[in-house]
Formats: sequence, C-alpha cells, structure tokens
Amino acid sequence: MKRKEIFSILLILVISILSLGCQSKEKAQEDPVQLIEQEQDKKEKSNDLNLEEAEDEEDKEDKEQVKEDQEEVLMQRVGEKGIGFISIPEDWVEFVDLNVNDSIQYSNILGTSIISLNTFYISSLSEEEQAEFTLEDAANSLWYNLENSGVENIEGAIVELDQREAYQVYGYFTSQDYNLPSIIITWLLEGDDGTIHYVAAEAAVEDIDQVFDYVEDNYSVNE
Repeated sequence: MKRKEIFSILLILVISILSLGCQSKEKAQEDPVQLIEQEQDKKEKSNDLNLEEAEDEEDKEDKEQVKEDQEEVLMQRVGEKGIGFISIPEDWVEFVDLNVNDSIQYSNILGTSIISLNTFYISSLSEEEQAEFTLEDAANSLWYNLENSGVENIEGAIVELDQREAYQVYGYFTSQDYNLPSIIITWLLEGDDGTIHYVAAEAAVEDIDQVFDYVEDNYSVNE
C-alpha cells in the first residue's frame, strides 16, 4: 500500500474520533440547571395530577357518606295538596311560628332546624294582579321581607327544584330563641297551575347543609 493512501485512511479515522468526542462533550455540557428545572416540572405535573385524583376521590367519598347517613335516618312524608310535599326525619315534629300565617312547618326536636311550606301571595293584590305576579316579583318581595326581619348578607340565585326553575333567596341571622348564628334559604317556584310555591329551610350554620339537602332531594309540588 502506498504511503499516501495510508496517510488518508489515518486522517479519516482521526476526524471520526474527534467528531464523536465533540458530540459526547456537547451532551456532557448540557445546562445542569435546565435539566433540574425540567425534572421539577415533571414532578410538579405528576403531583398536580395525583392531587386532583385525590380530591375527586375525597369528594366522591363525602357524597357517598352523606347518602348513607340519610338512608340510615327513618323519614316521614309530610305536606298538603296545593302546597307541596317533602320527606323529613321521622322524629321531626309540627312547628308553629306565630309570625307566619298558615304555613306547614316542621322542626327537629330542639326547634333549631325548621322547614316551611306554603304558597306565596300578597293579600293586598287583586286576583288579576296576583295572576300577573311573577317569580321575580315574588323574590324581590321576599328579599324585602327578609331584610326587614333582620336577615343580613342576603343573596339570590336562579336554581332548579323539583325539576322546575326556582328563585332562591338566602341570608344570615341570629336565632332569637337560641342566639345561634343561623342561615335561612328560601325557594320560590311555580306549580302546574301557575301558583307560586314557597319553601324555606332555616338552621344553625353547622346544620344548614343537612336541612338544605332535605329540600333539594325530597321536595315536590305534587305528591
């Protein structure tokens, strides 16, 4: 073999070795800070995903527990045609509020949690005016009455109850009999004949969720 050819082969080998060395050096010289940040991003995304899954599972367990608690309580169905019906605990008793006219009312034994059923009307209105009275009008009137009764931080919303559109008005007050920080939540909805039905749930702040669920889960205009 000629010396010139040997020299060319050696030159090619040297260039190849140098090229591989440079590539390895480039990989070794990648920014370590960038690598750390990339690894942290991966961990954060993984943690966020695990947290979301844990929250979903916890929420599911809470709902199942509430359902189990309600199933363990013996219930009674109360109400009246033209007014509405609701299922409440069997140990609840009829309650008479002297400040409320002809409402169907039940409370727990202590009288700290109360549910009221009625139709909504204003005696000063004529039959024609009452017929034109809308849910929004009723909600505005109810808001005014609650405000004048000492209820504070009143808010309203349009929700669904008994598969019907309902106007909800709620606020905070302190019960006179027990001096307990309490909440009242009211619903106004129309029956099949256009009658405006009224439902109210009131209880101490720590008990309102359960009383609220009795209405949301069990109330119906018709039996």
